[in-house]
Amino acid sequence: GGQDWWSVDLDREASLRSDCMFAAAPRPLLDLDFCDQPSLARRLSGPLAEAVEVGVEHACLVSAVAVWWRIEGPEGVRLSTEPRLANAHAETWPGKRQAVYFLGCQVGSNKSDTLRFKVQYLRQLSALSFELVSPSVDQRSAGSHIDVFVDAMPTLSEIRAALDKRTSRLTSPVEVDWYGAVDEVRLSEGDR
Repeated sequence: GGQDWWSVDLDREASLRSDCMFAAAPRPLLDLDFCDQPSLARRLSGPLAEAVEVGVEHACLVSAVAVWWRIEGPEGVRLSTEPRLANAHAETWPGKRQAVYFLGCQVGSNKSDTLRFKVQYLRQLSALSFELVSPSVDQRSAGSHIDVFVDAMPTLSEIRAALDKRTSRLTSPVEVDWYGAVDEVRLSEGDR
């Protein structure tokens, strides 16, 4: 078990692509104290799945979940694979990577949307699995789309004004005369 993940240097990716960014602020997913054996044993025997909610901070297409680790030792010793993309003060070192779990689709999200995931901890917390619970992929997937061929310029102008180009979602209702303004409607499905 466990979802496939890729070892990625997010800082390098961000330097190559302007669309590589975090949709939400980083947050702890799992906290373990290896010096507290009873607490660790409870965590390993407790629920190995949980619901995680993430608040989206800006409009974007979400396609993956990034995970990194941080170890804190005695006398303030710290080591982390946190990318500078998440924290400008993060340390850098050669070979530093993050685990990136791709969702299998892109999900259009607006600022203040909430993404809900079911996270499963597998193989005694050594593997993870992320399932997007809400919004459903059918509601927000960029993998399928409807092609609408519009003949009426006023309708086209209204659609253009209401379209959020970053998420491919309409930001307000559009009144469409389906019989007078629309020439053809075609549903297409992309790779999922």
